[in-house]
Amino acid sequence: MGGKVLGGLFFCALFLFWINRKGHSLEAGFSLFLILCLAFTYLAWNDNGIYGLPFIFFPILLIAAGTIFGKALVPLFGAIIVGLSTFLFIFDRMGLIEPYNGAVKWAPDFFIISLIIIIFTGAILMLIMDTIEKNLMHIIQSEQAIKNTYKLTLEGWAKALELYGREPEGHSKRIVAMTETFTESLGLDEQTREDIIQGALLHDIGKMGIPDAILLKPESLTAEEVEINKEHTLLAKDLLEDIAFSSAAMDIPISHHEQWDGKGYPECLFRNQIPMSARIFSIIDNWVSLTSKQVYRPAWSEEKAAAYMLEEVDQKFDGSLVKSFLSFLTSKSRENHES
Repeated sequence: MGGKVLGGLFFCALFLFWINRKGHSLEAGFSLFLILCLAFTYLAWNDNGIYGLPFIFFPILLIAAGTIFGKALVPLFGAIIVGLSTFLFIFDRMGLIEPYNGAVKWAPDFFIISLIIIIFTGAILMLIMDTIEKNLMHIIQSEQAIKNTYKLTLEGWAKALELYGREPEGHSKRIVAMTETFTESLGLDEQTREDIIQGALLHDIGKMGIPDAILLKPESLTAEEVEINKEHTLLAKDLLEDIAFSSAAMDIPISHHEQWDGKGYPECLFRNQIPMSARIFSIIDNWVSLTSKQVYRPAWSEEKAAAYMLEEVDQKFDGSLVKSFLSFLTSKSRENHES
């Protein structure tokens, strides 16, 4: 008898696996619960009813189902199991279930005790899951508060660079705004976008260690000054490497001056060796810098900046990303005109 049940469960499992692969995981899981309930009921019917070994699996099944589907469905699962237990008891009292090896049945007392155990199991399970849920919510809220504080700190650092004259006024705001919209247009997931935005806020943090005489110099830099200025990427690494929350965003402060042809700095990375986030941000950073007024030149027009970036495809920039970026700018410009 048990072999038939196991065979049936095997084919049901194959069917439910197919349903799950189709994207109906909730329906598959709930169906599995019902099938197992019916299977244990069938086994109990043929093994001394509520007094048989299969019946003890009902509380275990309730715990497993509640753990998987959450406390909201525990009352429903408990009601199904109580209903099946009542079914077994009624048919047992009607004499339709034969005792196994002449076992003595304890009339309603055992049934009542069994129901109490099932209900008590469900109640304890809901209490445990409620406590776990509250603790998890507290942890999530605490982590979010830390992340928000961290983001505000990054924004403060970026603002400090502007106030100190190491970045043009409004530079970080333009950088972040464009990073948010462009990464969204690329279809990147939320966490990746958040990491890139954090990296955008931190991208020039290393300039805090570069002398003002170099950063604020209105004339062209000497060869020696250029090399000193390049050190801001390594200074950023030294500043951020011990900050846990910045680990996922560090690619941008360190590698946003790398070039597609391998002639960038600080590591002369070549093509796909450059982290994707740094390749994306390099395009945004160059665009914002070119179209903004600098101490050594006026702002370029968007047409001139776009022509320059196309000229630098496969030299400074990843060509596919430049194409996506310019298409993004065209779409954005069209939306602005329509509005």
